[in-house]
Amino acid sequence: MKAMKTIIGIVTLILIGTLTMTAQTEVGVKTGVAFNNSNFSGLVGDILPDTRTHYGYSIGIYADVPMNNSFSFHPEIAYASRGFSMDQGTNFDVLGMDIPVGVRAVTNVKYIETLALLRYKIGDGPFKVFVEGGPGLGYATSAYIQPKATLLLEFNLPQVDVNLSGDTYNRTDVTANIGSGVEYDTGQGILGANVRYSHGLANVLNDPIINTRITNQSINLSVSYGYRF
Repeated sequence: MKAMKTIIGIVTLILIGTLTMTAQTEVGVKTGVAFNNSNFSGLVGDILPDTRTHYGYSIGIYADVPMNNSFSFHPEIAYASRGFSMDQGTNFDVLGMDIPVGVRAVTNVKYIETLALLRYKIGDGPFKVFVEGGPGLGYATSAYIQPKATLLLEFNLPQVDVNLSGDTYNRTDVTANIGSGVEYDTGQGILGANVRYSHGLANVLNDPIINTRITNQSINLSVSYGYRF
């Protein structure tokens, strides 16, 4: 709960800052898709099947506060889906046909995320290119595992909820973020497109008994629309 209170405090400060911001501050909404994976380390991590990319999403709000002609402070608050999947399977030859048989476990974790980014913008006029970087803090609100079985066709098995309250799981994820993008001032609003890499710095699972640690990593593609005030 301490981490959740910290995130609520950050959100409050961002909202207060938005209400007291100077002219030309941009406020808007953004949404996107994320290509997520997780890095396993430790004894069990060496023997687990390879993980596959999990496709998630994010939706949130942002502000872009100019500091000078080139730099701006860019905080964001988002609700995001993260996770990974693991496959285990084989093929059987039946009457000359390869029959795939296997199982897949898709882990899906929902986060409330806050980011404090610094942007550097290049360009004059309505079209600008930017690079950005900064830290992020996420809090896992819920998680589940979706098992899938394959026998010629893939079908879902009953979903399993994950209890995040145990000592094994760390709800708080700290990330380092770097990205780039473009924005275009249409005269009515600002359209933006962005690609960003996020690297988890905290172990979201740390089990000393089975010696397994997990950190998150993702590539995020997003579009945004905002107004300047």
